[in-house]
Amino acid sequence: MSRLTGFTYTDYVHFFALFRAGYIPQPFSLHPRFPHLVSGMMKKSNALTILLDPSVSDIIPGHLIPTLEAISATELPLIDEETVKGAFYMTSGSTSDLPKLVHHNLKAFQTLVYKTSTATNHGIINALGSICYVGQLGVLMANMHHCCPIILPTGIPFQKDELLAMFHQLSMRRLILFPTHITTFFRQSKIDPELLEVLKQFHQVAYTGAPLPSSDISYALENGIKLQSVAGQTELFGTLRSPIGDPESSRPVPGVKYHFTEQGELVVLKDSIDIPSQREFLAEDGCFYTGDIFEKKGDGWRFVGRNDDRIKAEYGGYYWPRYIEDEVIRVCSDVVTSCIVLGAGRISPTLVVEVEDINSEEAKSIPKLVVQRLKGWMEKRYSHESIVEEKFVVVVKKGELPRTANKGNVRRAAAEKQFKELLDGIYA
Repeated sequence: MSRLTGFTYTDYVHFFALFRAGYIPQPFSLHPRFPHLVSGMMKKSNALTILLDPSVSDIIPGHLIPTLEAISATELPLIDEETVKGAFYMTSGSTSDLPKLVHHNLKAFQTLVYKTSTATNHGIINALGSICYVGQLGVLMANMHHCCPIILPTGIPFQKDELLAMFHQLSMRRLILFPTHITTFFRQSKIDPELLEVLKQFHQVAYTGAPLPSSDISYALENGIKLQSVAGQTELFGTLRSPIGDPESSRPVPGVKYHFTEQGELVVLKDSIDIPSQREFLAEDGCFYTGDIFEKKGDGWRFVGRNDDRIKAEYGGYYWPRYIEDEVIRVCSDVVTSCIVLGAGRISPTLVVEVEDINSEEAKSIPKLVVQRLKGWMEKRYSHESIVEEKFVVVVKKGELPRTANKGNVRRAAAEKQFKELLDGIYA
């Protein structure tokens, strides 16, 4: 089990050295402010040793360095790829309070090698995140297969100047980011011609981990930015990729066997090469139901969200909060940096928006402004998914919404808890 920064060359050496030495690594991509989860996840995986970066040694106390006794050399047993664990990973916990522990056997890693070998886009690319994040493992394996360098940024997210340096000084022509980070660069590029020109010259601007707002997709396509959507799950690694320039029409990676239900849920069939080995993840029919919802778009599929991301209103009606959030960003991006729709079990939704300067005079008028700009769009919605009064728009300072440590996605379930008292007052 290890807890490193994930952004240095030596971290990569440590990571693969653990594999090479015959240990089973359990990388933690959790932010240090969640130390209580570390011991719990270690107990679940029966971890015996913790490898820490010195900067976090005082944050995770109570672990002793074990004394290892030398043993006599014995004949090594044959390795069964189906049963021998290769590594432990965990889900991001985006839709619930706790991440889910996922172990990958050696066969799963063989499948990962195959999946990454089918990628057709080659060249220098940035690291998506820490090596402790499963998405970055996929980026690493793909680029190792094609002998392409990976640039390690100083952190995630990185700033515009660092992106420009990667492009001009290191000849990077492929970019992969989480949607929240792409949105930031797109917003900056609207007033920065140099940044826009650089984004247009990338051979590939890929995003993963969540849907990209429709307004950002339209902006990219209108300005010649070569967008690509890459979908994946911790249990499966990569699953779908879109053609470059057509980000809303993803196709399953070659060699897998998938099915989409009538509701659009992605299902991994029991005889697919990437079916998870953990029986508790599988349904009675032996298939793996991912919980990711897609809708048919041309010859491919467009990612909509998680099946548990839908909000159920007070009288039983359901709605997708993402569509409201997309519209808010489309018409209010000049005053709102981020937003989330809340209101599970309530009569109608409440919109929480983040702004740069909450103490400005402009911030006080944002609820009225948002309602006015959404009026025409809301008139076409059902009453249980409409926001027509200013009291249902809450303004908070930038960074106040709870987010996942790696992707930067707002955690809806956590936000419902964080703002519960406020919501109770609004609906009283």
